Formats: sequence, structure tokens, C-alpha cells
Amino acid sequence: MRNTFTNIFATTGNASSRIPVPLTIGILLVCVMPFVLTLLGMDFGTRGIPVDHLWALQAPQHEVVDAQFRALSGAFTHTLLEWSAFCVATFVVFLAFSHYRITHDVTTPIIGVAFFMAGCMDAFHTLAADRLFDAVADNRDLIPFTWAISRLFSALIMIIGVGIVLFHSPEKNKKPGFGFVIGISLLFGIAAYIIIHISATSAQLPQTTYPDAVLTRPYDALPLLLFAFAGLIMFPRLYKRHPSLFAYTLIISAVPEVITQLHMTFGSTALFDHHFNIAHFLKIVAYTVPLIGLTLDYIRAQQTLQLEVAERMEAETALKIIETRQRTILETVADAIITINKKGIIQTFNPAAEKIFGYPATEALGNNISILLPEKEQKKYDSYVMHSQLHAPRIFNQNRELQGRRKDGSLLPLELNIAPIKREKEQEFVGILRDITERKKSERILQKAMEDAEAARQAKSLFLATMSHEIRTPMNAVLGILGLLKESALNNQQRHLVHTGRESGELLLTIINDILDFSKMEADKLQLEHTCFDLHRLLTNSIELLKLQAERKGLTLELNLEADLPRYAKGDPDRLRQILLNLGNNATKFTRDGQINISASATLINDTTFTLHCIVQDTGIGISPEHQATLFEEFTMADQGYTRTHEGTGLGLAICKRLVSLMRGSINMSSEAGKGSCFFFEVMLELATEQECGTEQVITKKLQLPAANTRILLAEDNPANQMVIKNILESSNLRVDIVANGREAVEAIRHLPYDIILMDISMPEMDGITATREIRQLPGKMSKLPIIALTAHSLSGDKERFLAAGMNDYLSKPIDRAAMLHCIAYCIGNIADQKLEPDSAIPQTNTSPVNTADKHMDPFVDESVLQQLTHDTAPEVVPGLLIFYIEDARKRVEQIQNAILEKDIETLEFESHTLGSSAAAHSNIKLCALARKIECLCQEGAYQQALLEAASLSSVANESFRQLAERANKKFEIINKEEKT
Repeated sequence: MRNTFTNIFATTGNASSRIPVPLTIGILLVCVMPFVLTLLGMDFGTRGIPVDHLWALQAPQHEVVDAQFRALSGAFTHTLLEWSAFCVATFVVFLAFSHYRITHDVTTPIIGVAFFMAGCMDAFHTLAADRLFDAVADNRDLIPFTWAISRLFSALIMIIGVGIVLFHSPEKNKKPGFGFVIGISLLFGIAAYIIIHISATSAQLPQTTYPDAVLTRPYDALPLLLFAFAGLIMFPRLYKRHPSLFAYTLIISAVPEVITQLHMTFGSTALFDHHFNIAHFLKIVAYTVPLIGLTLDYIRAQQTLQLEVAERMEAETALKIIETRQRTILETVADAIITINKKGIIQTFNPAAEKIFGYPATEALGNNISILLPEKEQKKYDSYVMHSQLHAPRIFNQNRELQGRRKDGSLLPLELNIAPIKREKEQEFVGILRDITERKKSERILQKAMEDAEAARQAKSLFLATMSHEIRTPMNAVLGILGLLKESALNNQQRHLVHTGRESGELLLTIINDILDFSKMEADKLQLEHTCFDLHRLLTNSIELLKLQAERKGLTLELNLEADLPRYAKGDPDRLRQILLNLGNNATKFTRDGQINISASATLINDTTFTLHCIVQDTGIGISPEHQATLFEEFTMADQGYTRTHEGTGLGLAICKRLVSLMRGSINMSSEAGKGSCFFFEVMLELATEQECGTEQVITKKLQLPAANTRILLAEDNPANQMVIKNILESSNLRVDIVANGREAVEAIRHLPYDIILMDISMPEMDGITATREIRQLPGKMSKLPIIALTAHSLSGDKERFLAAGMNDYLSKPIDRAAMLHCIAYCIGNIADQKLEPDSAIPQTNTSPVNTADKHMDPFVDESVLQQLTHDTAPEVVPGLLIFYIEDARKRVEQIQNAILEKDIETLEFESHTLGSSAAAHSNIKLCALARKIECLCQEGAYQQALLEAASLSSVANESFRQLAERANKKFEIINKEEKT
């Protein structure tokens, strides 16, 4: 049996809700000990010897009294045992209610009341046995019957009590209280009273003892089964649901209860016999075991209560400290801290607020917050409060600037952060305001200084670029003339003079080129190319260019390519060649004899990227340590004296350093005077294949055109772009319908059969990607319709994103006619072949944006785009397209200006995107670059920088429109002349 209970305990509860193992073992030994003593021959029966009445008449009185006590000893023992059990049950119920006062857990009092009612039945049994109240039935039947009925009641009342605790389901978020316990107690009491009343008033009670039968007391068999059921089923479930020492000891108490019933059911044959007394003793043990568990639970609850009281006192003390600290902070902090309710009424006003606004706290409290704000700032305040109500509270992570109003009516700039305070009854807000008057002054001074510095820098860069360009143009002519003169019939002296002049001119041109490159870098105008190239060929060709100069000086120049160096790469080959030639020329220039070794190797970073390592080592004059620290600075040379023997500007290494930095690399050197130098750099390049590099060549095959009358749906919100694309398509005999957003596109294909959709990505109401996903969910053939994306940017990852959304291909703006027609034909498979014109080629669909840094490009208008537009549409159509574009673009610029005034970032980003797209399509290349820069700044969250950049957009746009209008008017004049002719 002990193993059975051990298994039960192992699956329920925990060690903290079990009584010590030695105590459990002791209880079980007490239960088994009577059985062991019985086997040893001991008899616990107390059968009294009846008093002989004749003897009693003659015997002395004290002997008669002793004889009477011996005759009643069994009754005395029985009464003592029963009243002991009743007292234990009474202690249990009182302790249970004491425990309830601490824990408010109804489990303990309900079980305690069940115990007490069982004890009451035991008390009734005792009173009936002792004839302390009148009973109708014979005492020989009354005593065993009331025992059996009290035991049956005890088992049932415990099972019912535990069942109520287990199966009672209180309302959600509402636990049963003291009233529930009282109600259960009354029901138990009424049940006990009914049983007592029936037993006391019944004249005939059934026989309950059969000495000669196997079941000597068959009425005790049912309580035996019920106590076993309770110990094996009900009590363990109670312990699992409500683990406690009390519930644990209930399980253990089932052991003496069951053994008690075994003694009575199979052993007791008469009142007060051996088994009768053992059973009554074990019943006391059964009552005492839960009393032990409940006592321990009560002690633990008291300890927990004391600990909670101590913790509460500590918390209150800590809270007082915090309140004192907060009060001190509020009184000493330099920022105004104000709390208001949801109606805007000021609740608290710290000393800093008094100082900033000039209101004493007594005057500010109870007033609306509007007394601290000018009227025009009220809307900003209301929107900020609404934002704080809808979003999670945030403090010091998103400051807003606004104007405040002092008591004297003067205004001041403030920095505001406001957040909601969650309370049960009413919402409040706390605002932290900082007077930023001095900061604004400092910012204006700093901004002016920055603008002056930027203007000076731009002026310097513009001067260098302009002068370098203006000098280089005649220098090219001078060099050309000297080259022609060198080929003419000259005497030796003349040939020498021409040769000297050409070498000096070439040196001067190299210096000019360095200055031009450096000026571009200073102005952040230098942009790297990203093309495929043969890395091995580039390195080899670069060395061939250096060999002639090295051989003239009798130097040996060697190139070593490591085996791990990839053959093909992606990057800027011209700038990489410039770095190599610069380092190689320096090595040749400063080496009198010996050799120059150039080596290249690579380190793979991942599957797509590698680092190129290059080393240029010479046996030249070397560099002294004092000059090495500044060697890569601008206009710095190791040979700085008046007797310099080597020409140069001191820009070469500075340019190399900047180029290497742009390529995400680094450059360094080591040298020792008189023993040579070693320059080494590394740059990051992308891996490429021979096939990829091959795709850079012009594709000389037939241009695939879509068949005539192919029906196309164009989803584009920009009217200017609509006209351009529509004219390009209709000039190729294609049918075009136009919608302004993705939602209209979805509706259009529901009603008309289209062959293909050209879908702009960024549109109002519904963007192109969302519209594509909805189209792919449509039934039948509509879901299979080819869709080509139109995007103003061609960025890394765009192709994958568009294909994932369900698109078939994409084209970059400005749209190229040949690329668009080829892409349409390829996607729909409805092809009419046409041979390429001599100057045509099929470009890639993912064409790159126009390079705004091209030195031959007009700052405002790109003539090549105008030529392409004329070629793609018709000469007579272009002027109208340009005028329409200018009118539409002016509206966009006006909306951008309004967005700047209202600081509406969302509108600024959208209109900049739209303007940049149409500007690119209509050759306003400088306006396109500025608009796209503003759009990117908005996307990156650099809102202040975006607003600053947008401030200059109006002037750029006006000049762009003026120049484009001139070209449009010229085209109109040409067309009119042709018509008259």
C-alpha cells in the first residue's frame, strides 16, 4: 500500500506540499501496530462483568461501586475515544476557518466543515450510546446502527465536500467567497440533523452485527469501499488540483480510515470488543492526520502573511523614497514637465514650467493647456495627443518642435514630447517641454557657417573643374598639333624641341586630369561604374602601358598573377586601372635601377564577392618615416624642396586613396629610405562569368516586335508618362488603354480582354505590386495575363521582388522603345520579326538609370534623351509631349512646395518620385537627379535633409522647364517650316 501512495504522490504536487517522510512512515506504523500486537496475543477488548445483585446487597458499598465501574468500563472507553475524535474534528473546522481568513481559499473550510459534520455524527453516536438523550430504539441496536450510519455519513460527507471543491466552476474572474462556504455548511448540517433525527425517533432499527458471519458488520462494508474510493481517487485529485499539506494528509488519512472499517467489517462481533476498540482508536488517528497537515499549512500561511506584510512595508518605504526623489527631480529639472487630462486641463506644473512660461503653478493649474500655446500650434498639439492615444507611449524618442506662448504674450521655440499615462478611470498625458531659444540661435549660426563653407567648397570645386576643363581643351589641341608637327620634315633640333614640348604637354595634361578627378571627389560627383570586365586582361594591359617607361630607365617590370585570382569581375575597370597606373608610375619615377614587381591575388568573401589584393614593390629611393604619415594627403609630396627632381601635383596618392575607399577597400604602404617602397591596396569586386561579361556586348539579332493591334493596358498615374508611352506604342500600331492606378487596372481587365499589362510600381490608391497579386487571384485566363513592371529605379533585388509578386518582367524608366517592344513581344509570344536598323540594338530590360555625372551631359537637359524620344514617337509629336510634361510637372513642383510648408513627408516622397520619373522620360536630367535624391532621403528617414534639398527644387525645375521649352519651341519652328515647304 505504501508503494501505491508513493506513486500517487510522485505524479502530483511537489516537495513543498508534502509532510516529512518520517512522519508519514510513523503514521502508517501506528495504523499497522494494532494488527501486529493482535498477532502477538494482546487483547484491547473492554467487556464489563455484570454485577451480581444478591452480592451487591451484602457487599460493602465501595466494592459495589468498583464492580459497577468495571461493568461500565467498555462504555467509558468508547465515550473517551468518540469524544476525542469529535474534539479533533472541532479543532479541524476552527483551524480551517482561520486558514481561510489568511488565504481566502474555500477549499480548506469546505473540507473542514465536512470533517466537523462527521465529528457531529460521532458525537450523536456517543450520546446515543451513553443514553444522554432519549432514544426510542433498544441500545443494543442503537449503538452499532448509529456507528454504521455515522461512518457512512463520514465517508459520504468527505467525498461530497471534495467533489464540491473539484467540480464547482465559479463564474469567470469571480472566486467563491465566505457566503458559499456558509451555504455548504448549512446543507451539511441539515443532512446531519435529518439522519440524527431519524435514528433517534425510530423504534425499530435494523440489526447490524452478525457474529457468526464472514462480514460481522455488513453495514460497515459500504463505508469501507467509500473510504477506499476517496483515498485512491478523490483525495489525489484534490491534491493535484489544490496541492497543500492538508490535501496531502487527507490521502494519508485514508489508510487508518480503511483499516478502521476492515476491523469493524470483518472483526468486531460485539460492543467494546478487541476490534471495536482498535477501530475507534484508528478513527482518532484518521482525524488527527489531516489536523497535522492543516496545522502545518496554517503555520506556513502565517509565515507567508508576515513576509508579505514585511515586503509591503518595504515597498511602501521604497515608494516614499521614489516619490521624494521624483519630487526633487521635478523641482530641479531644467525642462518643463506638465501633466494634463484628456480635456487638456493642467494637472501638474513644475518649477521649470513656471520659469519658462511665467505662470505661477497656482495660476496655471486648472486652466486649459491652450494658455501656453499660440492658436496656430493648437492643431499640432491635438494631432500629437491623438497619435499618443493610438500608439504605445514613447518618451524622448520622437521630439516635436512648436511655438509656446509666455504669460506676457511673447513666443518662444519649444521641443515637445508627450506620452499618455494609463489610469483606470481617466486618461492623462505628460508633456516634457524644453526651451530651445539658445539652441535655435546656435543652429542658425552653425547653418550659416555651413552654408558659407559649402558655398566656398563648391566655388573652389567649380573653379577647379572649370579651369581644368578649359585648360584641357586647348591642351588637347596643342598636343595634337605637336603630334602632327612631329610627323613633318624636321631637322634634329626642331624634332628635339617638338619632342620636349609634347612631353611637357602630356605631363601638364596628366596634372589637369588629376585636378579634375580630385575636384569631382571633393564635390561628391565622382560615381563608379559597375560593369563586367576581364580582370586578367586589365592587369596585363596596364603593365604593358608601364613597361615602355620602365625599359627606358633600364628597369625590370614583372607581373605575378596568383592562381586563385578570378578571371572575370564586376566593378569599375577604368578606376582600377587608374590606381594601378598611378602606383606603377610612382614606382618607375622613383626607382633609378633594379626592378618593380606587381602582384595580384584574391580572397573570396562569399559566393558573389571577393577582395582583390594588389602589391606594387620597387627598389627605389624609399620614403623617410617623417613623410610617410602624410603621404596620402592632398598636395603632399615626399620631395618638397626647391630642388625637386620629380614632377607632380601631390594628388596621385590622395586620388588613389579616395578611389580605393569608394571601392570599399583600403591602401597602405611600407618603406625604408634608400631600400625601396611597397604599396599595397585591396578593393572589393563582384564575381562574374564569361557569359555575363558577354551580355554587355550589343546583341545583333532581329528585333522582336509585338503583332499589330496587340491590346495593351497601361497602368500609370503620371499624365506626362502616359502620353509618352502611349505615343511610343501607338506609333508601332499597338492599341493602348490607360488607367491611373492599380485598382482601376484590376477593374479594367474584368471587363475587356487585354493581351498584356504595363504596370507602374508606385501609384496612388493601389500600387502595382498589390494590383498584380490581386490579378493573380482572379479566375480563368485573367490570372495568367502577362504583366511587365515599370519602375523609376533599377535597384538590387527589384527583379526578385517583382517576380515574387507575380510579374513576368520589368522595364526601367525612362522607357526605351526597342526594349519595351522587345519585352512585350517576348512576354506575349505574339511576334512580328523585324530586322534591326544599323544604329539599333536590343537593350537589356533592366537598363540602368541615366548617369548624371557624364561630363558631356547638359546640366539641365539631356539631348540624347530628346533624340531618343523623337525616334521612339515622331518629330511632330515631341513638342506637344514636352509642353504637356512641363504643365504637369509645374503642378508637381507646386505640390512639393506645399508639402515643404506643411512638412508633409508622405506627399513629398510621392510627388518627388512621380516628378523624377517624368523628368527622366523628358530629358530634364538634373531635375530627375534632385527629385530622386529627395525621394531616397524620405525613404531613409532623413526628413530634415530631404526638406533642405527640396527647398532648391523650385529653382532647378524652373531652369529645366525654361531650357526644355526653348527646345520645344525650336522643334515647333522646324515643323512649321517643313509644313510650309
